[in-house]
Amino acid sequence: MRNRIFKTILLALVLCSCNSETIACKKSESGLKKTELQTALSKMSEKIISSTNYTFTDTKSGKVYSALSEITPTTTVKLTSDYSEWQYQNSLICFGMNEFSKLDKSGLASKYSSQKVNFMADNYPFFNAQRENGIKTTPYPLFFEMKDLWYCGIAANVVDEYAATKDAKYLPLIQKFENHIFNVQPRQADGAMIRIEKGVKVLQSDDAYMAVIFLVRMWKQSGDEKYLNEAVNQAVLYHKYLFDKNDKLYHHVWYTDEYRVGGQYWGRGNGWMLLTLVELLDFMPATHPKRNEILSYYKEHIDGLAKLQGKDGMWKQVLNIDSAYPESSCTAMFVYCMAKGINKGWLPKDNFNAVEKGWMGLQKRTTANNEIEGVCVATHFSDDLNYYLNRATVNNDRHVLGSYLLAGVEIIKALK
Repeated sequence: MRNRIFKTILLALVLCSCNSETIACKKSESGLKKTELQTALSKMSEKIISSTNYTFTDTKSGKVYSALSEITPTTTVKLTSDYSEWQYQNSLICFGMNEFSKLDKSGLASKYSSQKVNFMADNYPFFNAQRENGIKTTPYPLFFEMKDLWYCGIAANVVDEYAATKDAKYLPLIQKFENHIFNVQPRQADGAMIRIEKGVKVLQSDDAYMAVIFLVRMWKQSGDEKYLNEAVNQAVLYHKYLFDKNDKLYHHVWYTDEYRVGGQYWGRGNGWMLLTLVELLDFMPATHPKRNEILSYYKEHIDGLAKLQGKDGMWKQVLNIDSAYPESSCTAMFVYCMAKGINKGWLPKDNFNAVEKGWMGLQKRTTANNEIEGVCVATHFSDDLNYYLNRATVNNDRHVLGSYLLAGVEIIKALK
């Protein structure tokens, strides 16, 4: 009799344990394995490292130089690798490599962002002198020209490096983009930052991210509230103009002078906006008066996106158009932002099914050569739907790589 009672109690405890299981228990049934995720991320990290070099190519002769000391003050060169340029895609890759480095036993990923930032900071005086002497064909054209927010390059990563080292060599790079944000970038009367493209004033979804990732880091390292206030204000304004409350998606642009939305529900444009909200939530104090508002934006957007995920786990180039092609960069962005939300407690754990499906969709589009297929090329804005539907795709475009790494890391965290 006692044995029967003991077995009954034991069975009840087991059932209770299963019913109150954590998300990690549930995910053990999903088929995702940490070892496989780790392997996939390691391969991608290795490919990124092998694609990045720190050499210069003569624009006339094609000769490759391994150091500045080999280049005369009048020689015009470009960077041999686009991965080393001052470009926002490389900033997101650095974020991804930094997060993956916490899992990387080789130690190579941990050096990646720092090496890229230092390469730029150390080269800056030489190429700045060339510019001042009339040579306009130099590396880092987006930095020197600094026309729009998407010229932000790796400014946010420079702030991270400065915060860690307090090395003054980073300050000219930081100060130039800070000055652009506060004193140069065009704005609407309400302060929303805009682009002016051939005389057309637009507020474009991509740009919120470019500004916010820099501003939140400036706030964290300085403590000056003006940076966080500006970041929050831009997120609120971009949401006001671009978000559709019925579809719970972001339009690509807002035409300032015409006072109307434009573009489509472009996949990557929605990805940039979701990344913006995740960055803000990650940095904002729990007591910030606007935190709950930003969190509500995030949850609403996730709700809109969840309804549009394909059976293959992917999201479309234009999110609400069935005939649009599955697009990898926005899928990686959404998977990362959802997985992060689960880990942070912003989202219910039952969202993990969408995360799993999205990750598996990306794996099916990863070639034997470890390249992710179906990445939309750089995209302008248009009111013509066909413009978006006909955008070309390429393999392993840098727009996908940082989010892919970040997504994988967050999934591994959730599986623990």
